[in-house]
Amino acid sequence: CSSDLHTLYLDNNAFSGTVDLTQLPSGLQQLYLDNNAFSGTVDLTRLPSGLQFLALENNAFSGTVDLTRLPSGLQDLYLSYNAFSGTVDLTRLPSGLQYLYLYNNSFSGTVDLTRLPSRLQYLYLYNNSFSGTVDLTQLPLGLGILNLALNSGICGNTSSNLPCSLLILPSQCRCTDQSFVVCPAC
Repeated sequence: CSSDLHTLYLDNNAFSGTVDLTQLPSGLQQLYLDNNAFSGTVDLTRLPSGLQFLALENNAFSGTVDLTRLPSGLQDLYLSYNAFSGTVDLTRLPSGLQYLYLYNNSFSGTVDLTRLPSRLQYLYLYNNSFSGTVDLTQLPLGLGILNLALNSGICGNTSSNLPCSLLILPSQCRCTDQSFVVCPAC
């Protein structure tokens, strides 16, 4: 493939089979593979260094994903509506990441929200199998939406002031002394 290719739109088709993301053109900045029938696992550790946008939503991808070695300039990552599983490490995301959509998968384990990128605006983690207590005291000031709904037994610690712009959509919390809140508009 030519390294002059900057954007590749293959979304909204009936493409199937597996995808090797390690063989993408080096100059690729945006990749749209969403709304197809792709399957198999994906390797997110060797994406092109200049990739800024990656949409893999609404396919049949499975397996685990490593979010710790994403390209430093990645701003948007959409992995929702697949069959991904395992734990996710949110502590080493790219500093410029603004949108992270991981909902409607089978991710599990605890969620560490204490070291999210300062530019993160939307974080959708709903309808997975995350559990445990989530520390909400160190969220980025610009975070507008954090959706943790429909996880199994996830609870939150809201002991400090949350950014007024933040909307935390409620989950089905089973803890008796902690719950998520909706921050009123400033």
